[in-house]
Amino acid sequence: MYSKPAAPVSIGKVLDGAFSLWWPSLKLTWPLVLIPKVAAVILMYFQIGATIPAQALQIYIQSPLISVLQVLISLGALGLYCAAFLRVDEFAHGRELALGASISRGFGLWGKAFGLVLIGILVAIPIMVPALMVGSVTTPGQLGSGLALFAVFAFFYGIFFLVIFGRLFLAFPILVVEKKSAVSSIKASWYLTRGYWWRCAAILTILAIVAYAVAFIFGLVVGVMGVRDALHNANVYGLSRSIFLSSMLIGVVSSLVFTPLFYGGLLSIYYDLKMRKEGGDLAGRVEALSPGRA
Repeated sequence: MYSKPAAPVSIGKVLDGAFSLWWPSLKLTWPLVLIPKVAAVILMYFQIGATIPAQALQIYIQSPLISVLQVLISLGALGLYCAAFLRVDEFAHGRELALGASISRGFGLWGKAFGLVLIGILVAIPIMVPALMVGSVTTPGQLGSGLALFAVFAFFYGIFFLVIFGRLFLAFPILVVEKKSAVSSIKASWYLTRGYWWRCAAILTILAIVAYAVAFIFGLVVGVMGVRDALHNANVYGLSRSIFLSSMLIGVVSSLVFTPLFYGGLLSIYYDLKMRKEGGDLAGRVEALSPGRA
């Protein structure tokens, strides 16, 4: 059973909090996570033929209609993810938020969440533009040199992005829990994580290892199914639709299972850093007001 910390805790306790929130939150979040994931799978299922050759995937990716529908699904998912996070936060406080109320409040935060996404896209533009330029090159010689330059740029920008992400990753929970604007949430995240980058990085890395270890097992199962399918059907053009759909469904299951884990991890980190920062600020104010310092 999860209980909010009354004082700053160790990394182990923060992880315990994340895992304590994980499974109880699964029953609260699965409908909200499932809806956009299933919509995406259905969209792909009806657009791709009996086999999945590279040409079919290329046509699928380049289809304007598919692009529009994917954008609409993503926009709808944003409100649902806010609703799921609200339900986990209410559970952490020992309260229960009804599904309908969570959806209403989640979409009430949609504009702020969308603003946060736009800011994230702006941060990612320096890596997206060179990637698109490299992808547009067709000459083998130019492609080789372009890839080398892109690899160097991506390495250094990746380090920069990790540092920035380590300071801003709490912006989403702050936006949802404290109802702040996108910019205010970013500022609050920057403040809370100041001096705790390595601590947060260690916690998020452990959570990612747990998630990817299980996801690897899921992927291994799909890989074995794909090999058997290829050997049985001698399908040189691509995987069968059933195998492709199975891989998509496994991705859906992974999202259902691990979304509450990361929600619980973000909340556990947020509560701990909030206690550390607010406790330190309160102690400083009390000390400044004490008679000995007057």
